[in-house]
Amino acid sequence: VTLVALAFCLIFAAFNASQNLTTTLHSQYGFLALAIVYASLTMTSFVAPIVLNKMGIRWTLILSSSMYSLFVLASGFSNDILLLVSSF
Repeated sequence: VTLVALAFCLIFAAFNASQNLTTTLHSQYGFLALAIVYASLTMTSFVAPIVLNKMGIRWTLILSSSMYSLFVLASGFSNDILLLVSSF
């Protein structure tokens, strides 16, 4: 449990830093990408219990952390299309 908590703490720290980087590097699409991220988080929160029951805790955590990591990675590139696709 401690390892998982530490891993998610580091993922969210990187995600928080990438939000600042995204709005700085992608002045035109940075705020749109963050709006898409938070809209997606809001919409998927309604189906999260179903996904959790189907996939199990371990695979749900792996899937969710990989989505955060994908967005953090995409925010470092100067490709706006990649940033917007990774926001979903």
